[in-house]
Amino acid sequence: MPAFVPGLRLNDRFVLVERIGSGGMSEVWRAQDDVLGRPVAVKALSPATAADPALWQAVLREARAVAQLSHPNVAQVHDYGETGDIPYLVLEYAPGEDLAARLKRGPLPWREAATVARQVAAALAEAHQRGIRHRDVKPANIMLTPTGVKVLDFGIAAYGPGPEGPLYGTPGYAAPEQLSGTEGTPADVYALGIVLHEMLTGRPPWPVNTWEDARSLATTPRPVPPLGVPAPTSLDRLLRACLQPDPAQRPAAVQVAALAAEIAAQPGTTAHPTVTATAAIPTAPMPAAPNATSPHRPPPAAPKRTSIVDYTRPVRRRRRGRFLPTFLVTVIGAAAVLAVMGALSGGPSGSTGTAKPPAATSPSAKAKPRTSPSPSKNPATVADVIGQFENVLDTADLAGAVRDDAAHQLRDKVSDVRKELDRNGSRLPKQVADLRGKIQDLADQGKLNQTTAQILIALLDRIS
Repeated sequence: MPAFVPGLRLNDRFVLVERIGSGGMSEVWRAQDDVLGRPVAVKALSPATAADPALWQAVLREARAVAQLSHPNVAQVHDYGETGDIPYLVLEYAPGEDLAARLKRGPLPWREAATVARQVAAALAEAHQRGIRHRDVKPANIMLTPTGVKVLDFGIAAYGPGPEGPLYGTPGYAAPEQLSGTEGTPADVYALGIVLHEMLTGRPPWPVNTWEDARSLATTPRPVPPLGVPAPTSLDRLLRACLQPDPAQRPAAVQVAALAAEIAAQPGTTAHPTVTATAAIPTAPMPAAPNATSPHRPPPAAPKRTSIVDYTRPVRRRRRGRFLPTFLVTVIGAAAVLAVMGALSGGPSGSTGTAKPPAATSPSAKAKPRTSPSPSKNPATVADVIGQFENVLDTADLAGAVRDDAAHQLRDKVSDVRKELDRNGSRLPKQVADLRGKIQDLADQGKLNQTTAQILIALLDRIS
């Protein structure tokens, strides 16, 4: 078999440059695609494991699983091939570091942890919608890149319900039901709960190093210990909901993404002190999850924002693509919080005065022309607003309030804004104006819900 060394050409187009990672079963190389002129990542079985037919199947299974997913938080697969006795994948190259390496330097700030959890949950929600379970969600499989999180290594992903036979995954992140081989999509949410605890505290909630440790925890569940660090109450509650021993009592990945987005967008820089799990959460209820299994009933009226969200009640599941009233409650509530922030701070530029909410418009009405943002606007303020913009867009995408092609166009525009922030910012006014125009065009074409469009435009008004 040919040795994987720098300069090796695969499929007459992918040239290996350097090895950037290796594990017990595989190694990852940075390579150059000579046909399209772009960097790629090549993941191949190591020579010591390439003779195992089960691992060959794992590589092919990963290729097929990821090929079904089109999501900004999933590293895309470009090709599958075999050279000699070694199968390999050609993947999107995602520069950065994995979360495991980042955690070696200590915990993440709570807002950053919520943002990472949101993006991981969004990727899992897309996979679950297509009947794919990851089954090995852990920090080493979460890549932190300049453009956001990339979830890696779907090599042991499974389709449909269990049982699957042998144990899969990593003991420290295994849900109790994985021990019986009957796990479903909630097992990924449990693993994400473990990861979230590590991001907040720098350690897992319980010491689990072997499958025997995992069995002990499954037979005698232990309460989640107090975080011992400042964090919003709602984030603490979300963590405990993900770690419920009963999979039926955990939120779905789409719900985790929606609530984590709202938490990350909370105003202020000082976290609230951690309190017990019975405290009220100042947030709207999470949107229902996809994949309906229960009869349809009209959604309940949205409770006041001071009500307690009961995560222990079974959730009703709906299919992705239907616009959910509860989603409206969530994003409108987030917009209201942002409006209050503007009123208190006098706007992002520090001026005095009262912030006015955007005027309501009819579905067919065009937004009035607005003043372009000043190029001297504080970049930190603009970046913060753009981050909130992305939170709302991601949640709208999950709830079916924006078509996939429209979401992609908006993300491209947002990427242009971020690139300009990294430069001198002279073209920032035009790019923000283009983004506002694109929002209105997509809303007029019926590709973006009108209420969501108004919320996104209201966010851009904060930097006008």
